[in-house]
Amino acid sequence: MEITQFTIQIIILGIPGILCYFIASKLVGRIGKDKFDVFLVIFLFSILSYVLYSFGTEIYNLITCTHTQNNILNKLFTDQKGINYQDVLFATLSSLILAIVISYLYNYGILNKFAQKIKATNRYGDEDVWHYFHNIH
Repeated sequence: MEITQFTIQIIILGIPGILCYFIASKLVGRIGKDKFDVFLVIFLFSILSYVLYSFGTEIYNLITCTHTQNNILNKLFTDQKGINYQDVLFATLSSLILAIVISYLYNYGILNKFAQKIKATNRYGDEDVWHYFHNIH
């Protein structure tokens, strides 16, 4: 198997998702049942980290009236060479915030409480009765 520059770019761009996955797994418990699920979760966390970073950059631009640009995902799908490692660093820092938010939403069952309020589900969100009794706050 040949390791190309594209493969190395994918690995570097996946660093925020990997970090977010490991932190969220420590705070929540195991996320994903098999290797493919873990890969999808890491991919999703990577995308969400870059979206959060882009959102933060836009807020920074509005507050300071500057024009800071991050087009790291565009570089992946075009022929532009090189990755701005500063963007990867800031996306990795945003993945720390994302992991804390994800663990908060999971541990306090915010999604399930919202779904219960709009009558979309009647589940409590725990895997079984023992998780429900051990997680009463």
